[in-house]
Amino acid sequence: MLGLTTENDYPNLKRRADQLAATISFTPRKVPPVVDFLAGKYWRYSGSSTYAGSYSSESSLNLCDDGSFSRGGETYSSGEAGSAAGKGGSGGRWTADGDERQGVLTLTYANGQAEQFAYVVSQDPKDRSGYGPGVSFGGRLYQRTGGGSCGP
Repeated sequence: MLGLTTENDYPNLKRRADQLAATISFTPRKVPPVVDFLAGKYWRYSGSSTYAGSYSSESSLNLCDDGSFSRGGETYSSGEAGSAAGKGGSGGRWTADGDERQGVLTLTYANGQAEQFAYVVSQDPKDRSGYGPGVSFGGRLYQRTGGGSCGP
């Protein structure tokens, strides 16, 4: 808190500023338990190969414990007509509503647009890594590959 005044009015302003400052309090941010549970790095791969060509797709989703996220992906395909590749990424803020089994993940991008995905935590032991269970976001299973700390 800051107050500006003249030297003559300082005692009066100081008293008022101290009274106002005494009414200010800070409370810790309330984070739903599911946000702590879901925070982590996720990765997904799918691909196929036939005599006529091949296709692969890789996606990453990092849900950072500070509420930020980053998302990226690459796609590659080849066939008789040639090959094609694409790469993209984005980021913003995330939150989730639900529990440790299922709910809704909301990604709000830097441009203000929001996207929601249903999430379901896999109960299948084969979908578990050392970081926890795999999670389906929007019907696509991602493996958890790291914790929620996305800082340096």
